[in-house]
Amino acid sequence: MITLKGITKSYSDFEALHNVTMSIKKGEIYGFLGHNGSGKTSTLKIITGLMTCDSGQVVFKDQKLKIGYMPESPKFYDYLTLKEFMVLIGSQNKIKIQNEEVLSLIERVGLKTFENKRVEKFSRGMKQRAALACALIGDPDVLLLDEPLSALDPEGRKDVVEMIKELKKQGKTILISTHILSDVENICDTIGVLKNGNIIFEDRLKDLKEEFVFPILDICFKSKIEIISVDDFDEVEKIYVGDECCSFYLKNIGEGKNEILRYITRNQLEIISLNQRNSSLEDIYLELVKEGECA
Repeated sequence: MITLKGITKSYSDFEALHNVTMSIKKGEIYGFLGHNGSGKTSTLKIITGLMTCDSGQVVFKDQKLKIGYMPESPKFYDYLTLKEFMVLIGSQNKIKIQNEEVLSLIERVGLKTFENKRVEKFSRGMKQRAALACALIGDPDVLLLDEPLSALDPEGRKDVVEMIKELKKQGKTILISTHILSDVENICDTIGVLKNGNIIFEDRLKDLKEEFVFPILDICFKSKIEIISVDDFDEVEKIYVGDECCSFYLKNIGEGKNEILRYITRNQLEIISLNQRNSSLEDIYLELVKEGECA
């Protein structure tokens, strides 16, 4: 539906994006992942046309696509009520929005009791919800949501995630730019990982999990572990070592766990806690970023 081909963008002598190529398919939720400053917002602005790139192109399969955009830090005219602001946004985009539609969108994002309140009275989380309502004006085909969950409390994040799921059911194509991985793990179809202006990975989430999911043993020790190496084990794929905690990625959960426990006993290490789990999207993301550093 939307394809980016070789997008490059520089600010003075700083290259924010380098040869970014990615593809967003119709009807999917695309998780655009990367740490703050990696170039996600620049990419979204280039897709919307709010910013030009130095080279490359954005190709739309349908030139008549309607795009709704929710910026990371939405700006409002604080002296307006939310209802007044949404009517203004509609008129600026040449969208005739009826009062009933405005009220429906406001209710949809959980702000029904605040429709006639001035935006200056809104908390940051309320402004995030208001920005989502504005992005939905005109019933867009594509939604570009830049950090839509960042200012919300746990209940608010859950509500917005459910809204995004419902929008997908309605046939919307959605790109979510975020660094909060736990919130998107259960809703994304595809993820792209951006690091320092480069796409270092893009794949279907289902295929990604099949390739990268490992059983993990998280162990916290009573004191800092000075030396521990994957070479000390046969059934351990890799180890992430913190100050006092280690995450062991196991080839085989049973044999690997027994091998680690024997190592702990042999070296007289004292354990505070031990937790067994499967690798999450966050673990996979950290692994991809680490590989990107070595590339």
